Amino acid sequence: MSYSTSSVRKVGFALICYCFLVIGSLLLSVTFFPGCTSAQTLLVPRNKDLEPEQADVHIEPLVALAVNKIVSVPVTLDSSSGAVTLSLRTVGGKGEARFADGSTSMTVSRNTTVQVKGVTEGDVRLEATRGHELMAARSFTVFDLSALEASMPSTKNAASGVAPPPATFTTSNSSLDFATSVTQDLMVIFQATSVGTPTVKAVGVAPGAVDQLRWQIDRDPTDTVATGTPALSAQTGGQVVVTPNTAGNFRLACYVDANNNRTLDSGEELKVLLMAVVRVTVQPDHFISTNGTFSGSQRGVSTQDAMRIQAEVLLEGGGANGRIGVDRIVLGNVGNLLVDDFTVHYPVPTPAPVAPGNVAGTGREIPGAPTPMLDSSRVRARNEPTGGTSPFRSRSSDVIVNTSVPKGRSNGGQLHRVSGNDAPGFGWDTRHPATGNAWTTTEGGNAFRDFIVGFSKSFPRYYVAIAYGDWTVTATGRSEGGTWKSDNATVKLGAATENKVPLKILVDSGSPQPGDTSGLQILGLSFVNEFTMEYAPKPVKQ
Repeated sequence: MSYSTSSVRKVGFALICYCFLVIGSLLLSVTFFPGCTSAQTLLVPRNKDLEPEQADVHIEPLVALAVNKIVSVPVTLDSSSGAVTLSLRTVGGKGEARFADGSTSMTVSRNTTVQVKGVTEGDVRLEATRGHELMAARSFTVFDLSALEASMPSTKNAASGVAPPPATFTTSNSSLDFATSVTQDLMVIFQATSVGTPTVKAVGVAPGAVDQLRWQIDRDPTDTVATGTPALSAQTGGQVVVTPNTAGNFRLACYVDANNNRTLDSGEELKVLLMAVVRVTVQPDHFISTNGTFSGSQRGVSTQDAMRIQAEVLLEGGGANGRIGVDRIVLGNVGNLLVDDFTVHYPVPTPAPVAPGNVAGTGREIPGAPTPMLDSSRVRARNEPTGGTSPFRSRSSDVIVNTSVPKGRSNGGQLHRVSGNDAPGFGWDTRHPATGNAWTTTEGGNAFRDFIVGFSKSFPRYYVAIAYGDWTVTATGRSEGGTWKSDNATVKLGAATENKVPLKILVDSGSPQPGDTSGLQILGLSFVNEFTMEYAPKPVKQ
């Protein structure tokens, strides 16, 4: 059999066209579905921004899925049209999800609900195909939640208004078990209604998954201290503000609502913040007192027993005995200088000497920083406190005074006796450094406000004020033979004439006052180390 040249050319042309068609098909497959062979080529929806779906196949929307969590996805199909293959595919080179049996592909022939488990972070696409045709698809994000981070504003400098950065408490706990008395991973805060409300945020979650997060707070069923739960600013989203308006032992769970019943079910939790809220109650017989005496020398005056402050404070937390969390609370005494007007007089003697002794002089005590000013010998010169007990007075004391159930409490709690005392002194040059004249009299003194305060070890730079008392040392005196003698020097407790008066209580229904609200100073330089004497006229520098 012979063929004409034209026939051969036609057959060759046809073969070339066929080859181009096959190559084009392969390129289309690689372009839209990397890793697929030509036999797996799928139809691509005309609008790439929309999820494709045919009339007889429907996949319920799935937006996000947490790593190691399983979600149920209903798939509806018309069985008369034939079975479909469900496949889980990685999008963009990251992200992996599998069906409950560990596979990434399965065939279904009727309405079904598939279990999908997140494996690694990234974007995944669930596709339903019949033959080579893409019938439906849903894209979703597999995400991981690494931790929950709670932040609390730090107490500011009462004079400057500047606060250190907020302190944080971070947990990666994923157990729903409530804290016990030995749980270390426990955030403890004071009961509060407005200020003192921590912000808790999900850490490490993909932006596209934030809307899938839900929050739920539950109370330990063994609690006896109170009822109800702290208020949450939201039930969904990437962060929530907790208002600890009731005391007790709680768990704050961040979860994905896999079955859409709007409540936390076991297995849906991602991370769980264990939290104890502590209620404060000041017991009767609190006081500030003085038995102040003065002792003078040639160049100064000291005091003894000038001030004592004391209060018994009941702390109530979670659990059956009301003590979960109370061991993380620290109480103490902080002193603040309000006024310093102590002055030493250096008059011109008779007969008047020649200059510069012919000018009267004074020495005035200068605190060394704006008031209110911290007064604590625990802070070194030219340094500031660093939180915790660093701003407490050196003689601050916190003693647990009950070993069983404290008075006034039928179920538990822990009773603390908090106290402190101070005895300030004054010093000066015996002769004025500019005029050379001797001192003759002193007047004025120091006014203080002493607080009973507390902080949680979870947030050691956030302080609450529980009570306070005011007192003033007035060191009026005169020189007798060059030695200071009292001229009706006094220690007074505010405007009172008594030597022992009750404290002003700053606790409202179990919630102590935030330090910022009370004007408490726990920052800045310390008066005891920074005060100086400023003389007028000023000495001439040599």
